[in-house]
Amino acid sequence: MAFASQIPLGFCGGSSRNYENKLQELYKSVVESLKQNTRSYQADAVIGFSVNIDEISGKGTQMFMITAIGTPVLLNEIKHIQAEAVDGDIDGSVIKNKVKASLIIERNTGIYTMDNATAEFIATSRLTEFVPLLFKAMNETGEDQEFKDRQATLFRYLDFLDKDQATAILYGQLLSEDITRAQFKIISKAISSSNLIDYDQVEKLLSGSLLAKKAALKVLTLDNDWYSVQDIAYLQTLKGEGFVQLFPEVVTVKESKDSITFSTSKNELDMELQ
Repeated sequence: MAFASQIPLGFCGGSSRNYENKLQELYKSVVESLKQNTRSYQADAVIGFSVNIDEISGKGTQMFMITAIGTPVLLNEIKHIQAEAVDGDIDGSVIKNKVKASLIIERNTGIYTMDNATAEFIATSRLTEFVPLLFKAMNETGEDQEFKDRQATLFRYLDFLDKDQATAILYGQLLSEDITRAQFKIISKAISSSNLIDYDQVEKLLSGSLLAKKAALKVLTLDNDWYSVQDIAYLQTLKGEGFVQLFPEVVTVKESKDSITFSTSKNELDMELQ
């Protein structure tokens, strides 16, 4: 469930009319409590609303516990929330975080518009909704320490993802036509520092733009922890003239008995990228 409001009320006898009035009063109180909780999340509606009344009796006294349950949503911002399930139950924290994510994306246009708590929430959220915001932050520049610290916090987002997810996100942006040089530098550094080597993605990069091909070169210079038979077979296909033809002006391939060395002319490659 998303959240619930509970209010207990004791009765010590009385007429049926008084009994009914007390229940109505109790109902209004718990609904108002639920509304206040909804407003605290800056949501504008509640879905899945239900009210349960439980009776506890003993020693001539009756006590009722009324519980109102509902999920806060933003009607204007959220068209559909893909709730996650745990053992068949909806995890309300996921819905709460997605509502919060929607508000953050709406209200924060850059690193300077968010506070440290927001940056930390984004970094640890594992929500894919924040990927565009992350790439946008890669294009921002700032010299003060507060900016640098907040940007570093945001980039920790990738550390909280599993390896396959982080790999797909980073390589996907490298293949995007909208990639900027600032993004290229940061993404390449992230791939290198985390050793996110994926030769299937490298093959795609080598069929892309010159910037994508440059990213592929950087990945190919990394040492993998281990090589599968498929990895070795793919790397063997890069021997000789087939690879050179991808970079006719900027790549030199030197082969020896035990290794293949790729070298680039930095000035020529940079000139091509302008």
